[in-house]
Amino acid sequence: MAQNMKNFSAESLANLAKEAAAQGKDPQEEIAKVVEETLEAAQAVEPTVTTNFATLQTKSKKGKKGKKFKQNINPQNVNVQALVEAQVQERLRAIENEKKRMTNGKVYSRFDTATDVVGNVKEAVSAGIWSDGTGTLSNFFINTTQSGSTGRYFLDVSNLTLGSSGSAVQFSVAYGNRAGSGSQIVNVDKPTKAIYSQYAQTLLAANDGIFTMEGSVNTDEIFVLNFERARQKEKVDPGNWQLTLSGSSGTENKGGLRTFIDDSGATTNPTINEAGRVFNIVSGSISSGINTAAASQTGGGIGLFYPDQGILILNAGQFRPGNGLDISLRTGGPAGGIGSGSSVHNDNHFKFFSAISASGAAGSGFQARNEEDVTSTHYFVRVRNQEFNYSNNPTFTSGSNGAFRFSTMKDDPRVYITTVGLYDDANQLLAVAKLSKPQLKSFAKELLVKVKLDY
Repeated sequence: MAQNMKNFSAESLANLAKEAAAQGKDPQEEIAKVVEETLEAAQAVEPTVTTNFATLQTKSKKGKKGKKFKQNINPQNVNVQALVEAQVQERLRAIENEKKRMTNGKVYSRFDTATDVVGNVKEAVSAGIWSDGTGTLSNFFINTTQSGSTGRYFLDVSNLTLGSSGSAVQFSVAYGNRAGSGSQIVNVDKPTKAIYSQYAQTLLAANDGIFTMEGSVNTDEIFVLNFERARQKEKVDPGNWQLTLSGSSGTENKGGLRTFIDDSGATTNPTINEAGRVFNIVSGSISSGINTAAASQTGGGIGLFYPDQGILILNAGQFRPGNGLDISLRTGGPAGGIGSGSSVHNDNHFKFFSAISASGAAGSGFQARNEEDVTSTHYFVRVRNQEFNYSNNPTFTSGSNGAFRFSTMKDDPRVYITTVGLYDDANQLLAVAKLSKPQLKSFAKELLVKVKLDY
């Protein structure tokens, strides 16, 4: 009997548990089964022993009781049952230690999609609209020999001299007149009439062919500022742009710099039409707010802002001396202010550009930001105190047997987490997240790292 009990070493029981686990069986149930068989064998070997000792019960991991065995055991062999029980308890402790060891040495940890993953998170992100993500444009350049005949319709405005490194179109300017005044016929149409008609079709209802400003003021002539499409992303950020124009004094000596913004901050229910949201362009600044509300503006509203289209429409009539703003856009441009001659190219869009360019030279510039809704998925990486306390780094061990390089790492390991990798089911790396600084990890510390993937 004593010889048979030698098979219940911690090592043999551990090997038995591993084999059971590899076969998809419950390790503790297999241990209990072997103990039962051993006790049966002991009873068969010593049938003459008459002392009734006790009933040994074993319990599986699932809580099911094993068989009860009533044994007649010789008093001098009373340590048999105690030894078996001790071996079983030792094996249970070995199983728990093995679980901890396997947990500490894990490389991958699967996300629980119900609690660890939050998808379809939308966030509005605003950034500078100009090249390199800047929010203020102070230098303005045009191509004086703009290709073909497009220069009679609109002018592309860039941040640097055309052809230089980093030069890119930022926005375009144009002048439109409903009757075609201020331009000569190019091919078969008048450029100013074509511009007015194009933007009316783009921004107004199908049965509406004229721009109407605040105060029910219709305007037959407009200035157009159209942001370069890729720069605005989803939309131009309402309340985050400021256009400054420089002009000559009008009849009331009100020349100089004028700044304009939209009234989105004072509008709770913006007008929405076929082109999306519509706000009024008003006199004011980002820092100080609205100077004169659109409804109080002399001569009617200054213009309309379409953030979802990236377009500013200004009432050109307001920029004539004696009218609402009483300012002339002569500074830096051809003499004569806004022209509306018949079959005469008055170069009004160039005068508009000159007023913008002069503001940059005066230190104001053009401020604007874009906005887009970014959809994200958040992954919550939960690093428990029993997990990831060791490292796969070759410097963590030494020698051919893989012994710890530092003995203190055996019982009290301390490592630093620097990177989180996201993998698919085939263990292929899909994304890498870098922590801002290494985070200490030990049995006494847990970490929660949120990884955000933007789409």
